Amino acid sequence: MNFKLSAFLALVICTLLVLATPPPNQGDPKPVDKKLEQGLAICAMGCGSGPVNERKSCTEKCQNDVRAKYAPK
Repeated sequence: MNFKLSAFLALVICTLLVLATPPPNQGDPKPVDKKLEQGLAICAMGCGSGPVNERKSCTEKCQNDVRAKYAPK
């Protein structure tokens, strides 16, 4: 009986250790990616007034400028 209990406890402890182990580090997102993402979001909000075609061209130009500045090369 003690052997079965010990084996069960060992299995439970190993399972908990596996579940508690964090996944391997995938690397932090690059700060450039955050700037790119924020810049594109600002473009969508910053061109919010005026006729639809002007907003669309404003947003596209802004996004192209942001991508040119912050996109990984």
